[in-house]
Amino acid sequence: MRYIFWAVTILIVAIQNVAAQESVTSAQTDIAKQKQAAVQDPTNYESVRYYLDRASQPTFLQRITNSLVRPVSKRRVPSGVDVNANFGLAYTQQTNVAVAAALYATYRVGKDDTPTPLSHLSLGGLVSVNGFFRLQLSGENIFAGANDLLAYSVAGGVMPTYFWGLGYTAADVNSRSNYTRDDVVGSVLYKRRVVGGLWAGAVVDMRYANAHSLDDLAMLYLGSAGGNKRSAFSAGVGVVVEYDSRNIHHNPTRGLYVSLQGDVRPKALGDMSATLWHVKGNLNLYQALWRGAVMAVDMYADLYSSATPWLFWPVAGGENRLRGYYYGRYTDSKMASAQVELRQTIYGPFGICVWGGAATFFSSIKALDNIKLLPDYGIGLRLAAGGRTVLRLDCGFGRHSHGFIVNVNEAF
Repeated sequence: MRYIFWAVTILIVAIQNVAAQESVTSAQTDIAKQKQAAVQDPTNYESVRYYLDRASQPTFLQRITNSLVRPVSKRRVPSGVDVNANFGLAYTQQTNVAVAAALYATYRVGKDDTPTPLSHLSLGGLVSVNGFFRLQLSGENIFAGANDLLAYSVAGGVMPTYFWGLGYTAADVNSRSNYTRDDVVGSVLYKRRVVGGLWAGAVVDMRYANAHSLDDLAMLYLGSAGGNKRSAFSAGVGVVVEYDSRNIHHNPTRGLYVSLQGDVRPKALGDMSATLWHVKGNLNLYQALWRGAVMAVDMYADLYSSATPWLFWPVAGGENRLRGYYYGRYTDSKMASAQVELRQTIYGPFGICVWGGAATFFSSIKALDNIKLLPDYGIGLRLAAGGRTVLRLDCGFGRHSHGFIVNVNEAF
């Protein structure tokens, strides 16, 4: 009986221990569940993943920008030359709506691991709805060491245009006439770095121009001004001095660019009646102001000798200076201009600019005593991508005149 008693006692104790352990385990499980519930992450990770995917997609404005700057084709040939092609639309008063296309190549002279900047070559064309067309081949070859540069350009085309006569007064009082202008220009410039941003070099160039399809008024204007010569050819040689401290060339935000060129056009190198001379000077200053704002200053002078045919004279209008005037309305053998532009980034790739300036045309230095200024001012919109302006819309105003321009890159 004693053994039976002890066996029953041990069994009862064992059952109690098992029950106690189950109770502890159950309590621990409840506590763990309570802790897990207390620290449970309420984040909806599926929702987070959805919105992150949405944010990584380009916006509507980004898609527009990318479509404007994306090349039609691009490839890297084995020799290390990058080639791409682009096309787009342009508009000015004289060309009307035009389609432009360009083939652009960049390459490096020397080994790829050298610090020499990229050289470039471009071939472009523009055709408009009013019969204007133009082809141009240009480029810059920067030699190894970046101390020597060879720039070249040849361009030609046909431009139907309006004509008011020669000189400041004629453009103010005459009615417009019509003629068509053919021209071919070419130049080769070699320059070498002297020290820092100072360069010096020599240039050789040629020019040909021909005026045809003149209406009766145009014939009358030329006859009264003594400008009966309707075609001209000339070649010249000259020297160039430049100073350049701009941080970048295509869309600078600070720095100074100064250029002075003088050339002579011997009588024997053309169909001129005398030896001609030509002096051209340009000063551009860029200064960052507050956030997203840049002030750009442009001062320009283009002076030809009095015997220079009217077909070679500087003219008002165009894409860079006197944007409020029809191209060629004001013209004379000498021109001087100045303009100040304020460029401000507004939001993302979009910006705005305002500018103001003035210019004058004159036949001789003595005529400066009776100087007549042409005011020029306007406002424009900008679309930028990759640190450069890819679309420029400018609306300019001048003396009884206005102009609208659609193009790429800044005016200067």
